[in-house]
Amino acid sequence: MKNVLRTIKDQDTLELNDEKLAPEPKQKGSRSFYLYDIVRSLGGTTTLNDIWKLIPASDLAMPKKKQELRDWISSSCVSKGYIHKVSMDVYRITTLQEYERIIARNRATARKYSARVKAKELRAARQEAKKQERATQTTLEAEAKDTMLKQAAWKAAKEKAREELSVGIESIMPPRAPTPTKPVGRPVVRQPEPKQPEPSRSFANQYLGSLLGTSVAIVLFYVIVRVI
Repeated sequence: MKNVLRTIKDQDTLELNDEKLAPEPKQKGSRSFYLYDIVRSLGGTTTLNDIWKLIPASDLAMPKKKQELRDWISSSCVSKGYIHKVSMDVYRITTLQEYERIIARNRATARKYSARVKAKELRAARQEAKKQERATQTTLEAEAKDTMLKQAAWKAAKEKAREELSVGIESIMPPRAPTPTKPVGRPVVRQPEPKQPEPSRSFANQYLGSLLGTSVAIVLFYVIVRVI
């Protein structure tokens, strides 16, 4: 195994010497920079165990397990184009061509992701705008309906008050006399009314005389009876 790793390392070293390597990370205190520096100090190609052994000598915090170190190398170096994974637990610094290809791929992926995020935000904004528009339309319709109801109620109250006022005025004011009209054409001559015959007084005189005689006779009869 050691011979195989040595052969791979020597072959990669010869190939790397002929090609330009990927630039070191710009952030000097980042995890990517420390791992890149360890691999570069080991000749450009090394194993996970060698990296593990050199971590205490660097300013990088010691990972708890080797699996955590694998995750660090994958996320901080391999995905960013600084280190290439040759095989299981074998790594080397990428060439400049590999680095540029990975950077271009990452940028394209970032643009696609950004486009998806913007499209999602745009859809959400449109949905929110439609929701606000529907809410505004509903509010306007409710206000218009309320205004119409108020106007109808005000009109009905006005008509009722007008009717009550007219009835009250008619009950207080006397009826107006008809306006006399001027005669048109030939004047009309009024005929004298026929005189009614005066009632005869003979019947009344006779009635009073008989009543008086009867009264006198009754009084005389009463006096005679008292005397007897």
